[in-house]
Amino acid sequence: MKKKILLAILIVVILLGVGGAYAYFATDAFKSNKELFLSYLFDGLKDEKLEEYIKKQENESYTNNGKIEITAKGEDDRLDEETLQMLNNSKITLEGKIDNAKKLAEQTVTANLSAGINVPITIRRDGDKIGIKSNLLSNKFIAVKNENLKSLLEKFEMDSSEVPDKIDFDKKRFTKDEITKLKKRYVSILDENLEESSFNKEKINGQIVITLNISEEKFSEILVKILETLRDDDIILDKISDTVDKDEFKEDINDMIDEIKDIDSNEKSTMCIKVYINSKELKKVEASLKDEDNKTIGQLEITKEKNKEDLTYAVKVNVESENDEKVSIDFKMQYKNIAELNNVEENMEVTLRTKNYEDKTKISLNYTNINTFTTNLEIEGINNDNATILNDASDEELNDLLMTIYEKIGFLNDEEDEYYTSNDQEDTTDEEEYTNDDDDYTTDEEKYNIDYRDSSPANQ
Repeated sequence: MKKKILLAILIVVILLGVGGAYAYFATDAFKSNKELFLSYLFDGLKDEKLEEYIKKQENESYTNNGKIEITAKGEDDRLDEETLQMLNNSKITLEGKIDNAKKLAEQTVTANLSAGINVPITIRRDGDKIGIKSNLLSNKFIAVKNENLKSLLEKFEMDSSEVPDKIDFDKKRFTKDEITKLKKRYVSILDENLEESSFNKEKINGQIVITLNISEEKFSEILVKILETLRDDDIILDKISDTVDKDEFKEDINDMIDEIKDIDSNEKSTMCIKVYINSKELKKVEASLKDEDNKTIGQLEITKEKNKEDLTYAVKVNVESENDEKVSIDFKMQYKNIAELNNVEENMEVTLRTKNYEDKTKISLNYTNINTFTTNLEIEGINNDNATILNDASDEELNDLLMTIYEKIGFLNDEEDEYYTSNDQEDTTDEEEYTNDDDDYTTDEEKYNIDYRDSSPANQ
């Protein structure tokens, strides 16, 4: 059953990824329900301001300042008290300077650990060189050049047979022509295998709602055809050739196809996907999977909310297995001030909830980052004065570096051991708070354990 749910979700993701290529530029009035569905499914999630913002990051210099925090609580054997304490008392801060046009960047990442230890790490990029620096490792940057990588690995007595001398990152980028070919290739599979009779259009509360209903068996057939095309796709195979063995890639795809074919598909199990359109703008995508008893065992919801200043995407996934184990993932990405294309505040929230007969867990990650564009930005490069460049280092220099790292990491471990030894009797688990958090799992079947509407961006 879990495989069925995962495969169903995978199909939806594939539809989202390639469906937008089917969009016509004519008025919606001349499109069939299938054409409308495929066009809005992907193109409706795109945003012109977001594309401008990404393009500006590629061409102009900017600074960033942010943080990452994790909160966790639960009654799960996989999360012991020490792990919970570490997660809840830790924070990561980010501060950097980026100039992608000049291929220069510097980012200082500071891990504020629960043991009272702050670990600042600076990562710097200078063209084809990338380095890392931390007082816990070395007083200089430890850097690698994107050249002679085979020789570098051989210095450390590592297998270099499957590693190129240089990784061609530009080669891995898709050209406009390649994107056009890929869209046509995969959309044709959807067009040929989705019947017009499977689509229905209606008007609900002023919104146009287009629904696709197909059986699990039909879904599996489409997925197999997509995977078969992917397995032999010359564009994809060329992109992965430097880092992935083509034969192994094809073998993995064949294994996935065999697994799908081995699943006992049921014509009575159905997948329903709905797109909500208002004033020719996509507002929401909903997908649900029901078993032969018409019980909802999987749900996916994607929303896009936009006003004059901000843009927000939200994704919610809920899965219930045969043994009543429930898993939910909530993801939200918000861009504040994106209309101004400066001082853009990126806010990301990810929450994972699990619940079964005995245990329940909730883990949340919150990321905040502000990007400020500026024309006066200086970023130092990487050279032999401020870095040990591993490609050029002698055996003696490498041995000295490894000994320094070993000694400093050993000191850090001694400090952590001392902290936890003195605190191993403390009980920091807030059981009452977690007990009162049971509202995260609503028992109302119609809401499928979580009320989407209350947590949607439109109602915040």
